[in-house]
Formats: sequence, C-alpha cells, structure tokens
Amino acid sequence: MDHDLAELLDLLGSRATLKDRMALTELVPKEDTCTFTFAIKKINSASPSLKEEKPKGDILVSGRLVDSPTASNPGHLRNRSNQKIELFIPRQWESKIEDWAEGYEVKCSGHLHGWNATTRHYQLQASKIYGDPLGLTILIWAFKIIFFYPIWIPCWLIYKTVYVAIPTGLVLLVVGEWQDNGDLSRWGLVLSFGVGIAGLMLRFYVWAINAKWQAEDLMSE
Repeated sequence: MDHDLAELLDLLGSRATLKDRMALTELVPKEDTCTFTFAIKKINSASPSLKEEKPKGDILVSGRLVDSPTASNPGHLRNRSNQKIELFIPRQWESKIEDWAEGYEVKCSGHLHGWNATTRHYQLQASKIYGDPLGLTILIWAFKIIFFYPIWIPCWLIYKTVYVAIPTGLVLLVVGEWQDNGDLSRWGLVLSFGVGIAGLMLRFYVWAINAKWQAEDLMSE
C-alpha cells in the first residue's frame, strides 16, 4: 500500500510529541511505501555505524518536505512543508542521483523506518525515485553524448576500421589458439565478432539511410 507522506503526517495534529511521532512510524507497516516530494539539503555517505541502526542504504540524503494542498488533493488539514526527511539510497542507484544538488526538489517513494529524535528527521529507505519526463531525459542524454560522452567517436572508428578488424581478429584468434595464448584469443574474438559485427551493422544502417534518401530524391524528380 502506498501513502502520501504529507497526508499521513496530518494525522499527528499540530502539537505532535516524540511519542506521537514514534507511534505513527510504528503503525505504518514496513512493507508499505510513502510518496513525497522534498527539497534536498545535504547528500552524504552513510557511515557503517549509522547503517547498523538506520534503514539500509549507502547514501544519506537529508532535506525538507515540500507540501501544499492542491485541487486534486484537497484533503490536507494543514501544510506539512519543512518537515525534516532523511532518505537512505542504495549505492547502485548512484547514477540516478548524480545530478542532485542542494535545493533540488525530487519526488520519491520509500519505506517509513522511524523518527530520529536526535536530528528530528523522519527516516525512509528509498524504494523508487521518480525521473524527469521522457522528453527531457532524452534531451539531457543527447547533450551528454554530444558534449561529455562523445560515443560517435568510437562508432566512427569502428565504422572505418571494420574491414581491417575482422581479418586481424581472425589471425589473432588462430595464433592464440595455436600458441595456447588466451589473451590473443580473446582479443581476436573482440575484434572479429565485437568490432566486426558492430561495424557491419553501422555500415548497413548508413547504406539503408543513403538508399532511402536516394529513393526519395528520385521520386521527387
């Protein structure tokens, strides 16, 4: 079951005590999730001693809840913005949060773990991070590929060297097997079947695109 964290906190009233907060976190089943939007304050690595007592996760993101009643969700009794949040995120999700920074607002879901009375934060273990719209994601990755990770350079090299790579790879494969040299054999396989297949596919796509353009030119004449 999924809960709206802000609506869940409405149940506490305006004068919630430590006991009230602890009771609320205990009432929500651990397998349930809470969805919320929060503004990032700080991103840290969770220390081993901290992880023993807190939710599982290698990255600790702290921030404040962003909440306001909306037309589609008019049931809020009061605005719960600025409630403190500690979100524990697995290390394997690091690529999903590489663009996060202080002040950035993100929407997440997580399992409500408890209330940290020392830092006065609600603690959650991340279960889902909601990404940007598909169009914006494609635009961001296109920008990264062109300016930061120019994959067109190795593609161009593979396209140009494919007819050299295939016979070279076959020679290395034969020599490696003959001399019982595993490294040479592996390089032969990479060149013949890796670079070779990739290069031939690139050349096929270029040929197909050019053929389509030529056909369109002939039809337009």
